[in-house]
Amino acid sequence: MSVFKSIQAITAIITLVSFSAGCASLSTSSQRPRVSLASMRVLDIKGLETTFEIDLRIINRSQQSLNITGIDCELTLNGRQLAEGVANPKISIEPYTDAVVPVKTYSSMLDMIGIARRLMKYAGKPMTGEKLTYAISGHLQTGDGGWFGSVPFDDQGEIDFEGLTGAVN
Repeated sequence: MSVFKSIQAITAIITLVSFSAGCASLSTSSQRPRVSLASMRVLDIKGLETTFEIDLRIINRSQQSLNITGIDCELTLNGRQLAEGVANPKISIEPYTDAVVPVKTYSSMLDMIGIARRLMKYAGKPMTGEKLTYAISGHLQTGDGGWFGSVPFDDQGEIDFEGLTGAVN
């Protein structure tokens, strides 16, 4: 009986080591895609809601095609939620290439009030050195081609008002 348990234990260890090695080789062959905010524009303002279209640049850093079947994302400005949305682009991004994917997002007026108040305090004044921080996070829903399921992403940066307005010190 003791020999049987030893054989079971050795078999379990060999299986576990083999499985771990297989998972490790999968993770090294596929790099997580990089997602960043490429642009943003207002599409519509109605009632208590604003519709934006944001463009996400998705960089496939893997040796395998990245087949995207869905995207969900949230955009924050200075730590406050600005907009959230979804898209189902059904796009395949070849290895070591990128694509810009539009995502329609929605913002309620309540989400925008705090941001508008901050911008209004600078009305008519130079905004030298003023910056807004943004963050975008979400998930890429993927199909076949190396990634399965949901791939999380997040990116952040700053919007420099001086650069937007062309103001000079």
